[in-house]
Amino acid sequence: MKSLRSFYNASRLKTLDAECQKFLQDKTRFPDMRLRLTNSSKLNLARFDKLSADLIEASISRDVDKYRKLMAEKYGAPDMAGLEEIVAYLAQRSATTKTQNLFDKFCELVDIDLKLNTHYKPSDECFDYYRKMFNRIFKNQLRTIRSNVEVGMSYGEAVRNVMEGLGLINLGWQIKKAKRGNALYIVGSQKTVFVPDGKFITNRSRAVRLLAHELLVHVGRRQNGIPYSLDEEGIGVLAEQLSFTRFMYKRSLRYLAVALGWGVDGNKRDFKQVYELVRLATLIIGFHDKGGASRVAFCETARAFNGGHSDIPGFVLTKDAVYFGANLRLWESLESHMMNVEEFESLIVGTA
Repeated sequence: MKSLRSFYNASRLKTLDAECQKFLQDKTRFPDMRLRLTNSSKLNLARFDKLSADLIEASISRDVDKYRKLMAEKYGAPDMAGLEEIVAYLAQRSATTKTQNLFDKFCELVDIDLKLNTHYKPSDECFDYYRKMFNRIFKNQLRTIRSNVEVGMSYGEAVRNVMEGLGLINLGWQIKKAKRGNALYIVGSQKTVFVPDGKFITNRSRAVRLLAHELLVHVGRRQNGIPYSLDEEGIGVLAEQLSFTRFMYKRSLRYLAVALGWGVDGNKRDFKQVYELVRLATLIIGFHDKGGASRVAFCETARAFNGGHSDIPGFVLTKDAVYFGANLRLWESLESHMMNVEEFESLIVGTA
C-alpha cells in the first residue's frame, strides 16, 4: 500500500501534526491524557474532536472491545444486508466495466454468499416519481443553490450567497470558519453553518449536491424545530440522489470500508486489508483509473479508521456507515408507501 506521503505532502502533514498538538493542549477535555493519534486520525481531526471522552479514552488505551461496544451504542454497527447490497452492485458493475477478474479476487477475500440482485435499490418508476416531486416542491430553493455555485468560488462565498438567497441570514443563521478539518457542517443549536477555510469548489455538481444536503435538509429541519437524528443523514443523501436523472448509490464505498473493517462477514480487518478491498471495489465500479482508485480507497479507509488504530483489526469509526444504511432504509420505506406532496415535503424539511 502506498504511504501517507503519497497522498499528502510534507507541509500538510506538518500542519496536521501541529493541529494535533494544539488539540491535546485542551486541558479542560484532556487533563491527564497523552493521546496516540494514528496517521489516519490526523487526516480528519475535526471529526476526531467530536468523539466523546469515553471513546477517546478507549482509543488511547487501544481497548478495541470497549471501543467497538461504545461505537455500536453511539452510532450503531454496519450489517450484512448493507454489505450484500454493495457486493450485488459490484457484481452488476463488473459486467459493465469488464472487471470480472477483480470481482473474483474481491469475493475470495470477503466471506459472503453472493446475491446478484440488489434489494434496496428503488424501481425506476419510484425514483422518477420522487425526483420530479422534489424538483417541483423545492424548485426555487434549488435554483438559488445552483445560481450561486461556480467552480473556483470558495465554499465560504457560495454558502453565504446561498444562505442570503434562501433568507436564512434574516432568520438568524450565521456563518463561521470551521475550527478544524475540511468539512462543511451545521450546529443547529447555534444556528451556525461552519465552512472550511481556504477550500474552493472544483466540481460544481458535487458542490450543489452538498449544499442541498446541508442547507436544504439539515438547516431546513433545524429551522422548523425538528431535532437531529442519525437517520436524517439518509434524507440528506436522498436530496443528493434526486439531483441525478437516475438512481445512484451514495456513500457506498464509505459504508464498505466501515463494514469490512468492522468485520460484518466475521473477519475483522486492519487498515491495509480494508484499503486493498476498497481499491478493488473502486476499480470495479469503474469511475476512476488506478491512481484515482488508490486515492479514493486511501481516503475512505482513513475515514473508517479515524480516531482508532489502523494496525488493529476492527478498530473503526462506524458513524460514516450511517449515511448509506439510513438511505437504504429510507428508499425501502419510500417504495412501500408512495408519499404525497405534503408527506414528502415534511420528510425533507420537517414541515408540510
